[in-house]
Amino acid sequence: MQMHQPTIPAGALGELIGHLQYMFEHPGEGENHIAEAFASCYRRMADLLPQLNVEGCDPRIMLDYSGNLLWGFEQKGRKDILEALHRLAWDPNLQPQVVEQSLRPVPCGAISLSPLASRAARVGSPPLP
Repeated sequence: MQMHQPTIPAGALGELIGHLQYMFEHPGEGENHIAEAFASCYRRMADLLPQLNVEGCDPRIMLDYSGNLLWGFEQKGRKDILEALHRLAWDPNLQPQVVEQSLRPVPCGAISLSPLASRAARVGSPPLP
């Protein structure tokens, strides 16, 4: 799944919108009819990780989402996705499973939600209640 969806000039007046929003607004094009399945995939890691922990597994994930994608979620009003990703990044019970990005460079415009990988970028960013 592409976790770095582009912003595109496809709003009603040519304004920039997130690709996921475009998919929802144009369900008859290509694979756009499965836009909600894409949204679910972005959100579901926050459900899978705690479930795997309860089952005795020891999963590891790396959170690496582009700023464009996160902006698109915010623009579309998908707080469910943003809150799920926030929980993965900030829940102390999940921190052992969230691994740092290693030393590979982060592409221009990309941000990491991992508190381990981007602590300096989030100074002053309090956890959601």
